[in-house]
Amino acid sequence: MDNSAWLSWINKSTTKNRYYEAYYKNNTSRYAAIGLGLLQDSDVWPNPSTPDIKEAANATRLINFAEDKGKSWQDPETQMTWIFEERFKPESLPFDTAGIDPTKDNLSADEYCKRVVAGIGMPGMVWTAVPFNDPHVQQVGAAQNYLNNYSGFSYWSSPVMGDYTSTPNFGNAAAYREGNPYYTPVLTGQCTWFAWGRFFELYGFDPGFRGNGNQCAAQLVSTHPDKFELSYTPAAGSVFSGIGVNHVGIVTSVRDGMVTIDEGNVGNRADGTWETAIRVWTSRTLLSTQLSAELGGVMYAVPKTGV
Repeated sequence: MDNSAWLSWINKSTTKNRYYEAYYKNNTSRYAAIGLGLLQDSDVWPNPSTPDIKEAANATRLINFAEDKGKSWQDPETQMTWIFEERFKPESLPFDTAGIDPTKDNLSADEYCKRVVAGIGMPGMVWTAVPFNDPHVQQVGAAQNYLNNYSGFSYWSSPVMGDYTSTPNFGNAAAYREGNPYYTPVLTGQCTWFAWGRFFELYGFDPGFRGNGNQCAAQLVSTHPDKFELSYTPAAGSVFSGIGVNHVGIVTSVRDGMVTIDEGNVGNRADGTWETAIRVWTSRTLLSTQLSAELGGVMYAVPKTGV
């Protein structure tokens, strides 16, 4: 599921030959496409006589785009960025034409969004109908069912991503506002509120903890035993809970006995207001032994391979 593996697989001549045998040899009207992502972006070999010539290579472009941003192509946010920054550029075809781009037909924003999401969960766009997008848009119901069935699911993978050092995005409402169980007049800004939101922001699913900071690591492992395990040894992407001190945070990096952590309610300054909450967090680097001394011991919920 990582970028390099997909690039290797896409570019192997044996893969192209297999597509040739399956799609071209006895079906000269077909083309071969490897569909990736929300728009089923593909590397396409449309001519049976030249199966090694890619006349469209959007799958590879999607991966390259993601790698340039230090992301995985499976990450939904990266895919949406790709859609709007690259695929829906004004100069891009076929989207920038009447009958496809609703802005060219004075259609509604809702219709525009329907055409964007209709491809989710489908094997690919329907390019042959006239107009081709009509049966495509009719799949909106199926697309919505797909999203509902996979709510809380994320392709985020710690071995693939390996980077937890981004700055918190407090504009992510699912992480820090309405989706966060600690988003209350009393708890907003507390370390638990911050850790829950930061975890959701990084992994894309509910960590499952609802207790005090010193309970969070254990509750995470209890909720997701297939994804995390308890350890006294830190690892990037883990949730730490103080043993002697009621505190919780996220480990973003581990190197040479040093840990970098993100934590909320620094200096116990949280007062329940949003304005204070988004200011009283910090990222700092210290010896893991120093963190343990500060918190009277530390328990880590460490991600397993493939989270």
